[in-house]
Amino acid sequence: MENVAQFLPTRAGVHITTLKLLDRRWENVVVDASQTDRKWQANVTSNQVSGDVAWTTELTRGSPGALQAQFAKVVIPEKTEGDMADKIIRKPLRSMPSIDLTVNELVFRGRDLGRLEVDAHNDFITEDPVWTLDKLELANSDATLSADATWRTPGHAIPVDDDDDSIPRRTSVNFRLDVKNGGQLIDRFGLPHTVNKGDGTVSGRAGWNGGPTTINMTTLDGNVNVDLHHGQILRAPGAAKWLGTSACACSPIC
Repeated sequence: MENVAQFLPTRAGVHITTLKLLDRRWENVVVDASQTDRKWQANVTSNQVSGDVAWTTELTRGSPGALQAQFAKVVIPEKTEGDMADKIIRKPLRSMPSIDLTVNELVFRGRDLGRLEVDAHNDFITEDPVWTLDKLELANSDATLSADATWRTPGHAIPVDDDDDSIPRRTSVNFRLDVKNGGQLIDRFGLPHTVNKGDGTVSGRAGWNGGPTTINMTTLDGNVNVDLHHGQILRAPGAAKWLGTSACACSPIC
């Protein structure tokens, strides 16, 4: 194997006019990558992306590796028809990488959603693999969304062996949305003139069987707590016209 390794490339430069990935088209993609030991580092630029990426293989047992990325800007293109890579990614997950990701400006459907930070790591608890999302934060001038999560085998489940997929690992998420200006926040998601001002919090938890990248609606449960006030609903009839101080809880999530 060592004899083969010496012939493998340690540097690559790629220019792709159109890259179809994750149901989206990425235009004028330029990648300048180099490899040292088990780590690949690359500068990536395109019409939609600008930043640096690093990939290290197999840092911990059961982990495919670790992803580090820092992007100045990411513009997410509109979806197109599915491709082969997307079908592979949608298959049930066996593992997730450790992640250290920062996007200074995340743009979706022409709207600036703010700064994104993601930190996650792999570990083992009593020999069970656990993927932990330590931090997910999306912040802009109107609101801050924060979340943490775990993906692990339920405590009462005892798998027969490491390849037994009959007992699904379960994703558990805690989240909180701190709203400074609800009207402007909703504007960002393409619903202008729906709400005027408004502040408060939306928080809760959710859980489902399966990986963190796809919500399994048949096993989804959790609760949501809403405390929003000082806002005016502009597109609602009669008694719902004014939004005062309110709080509610819902379980299961619907």
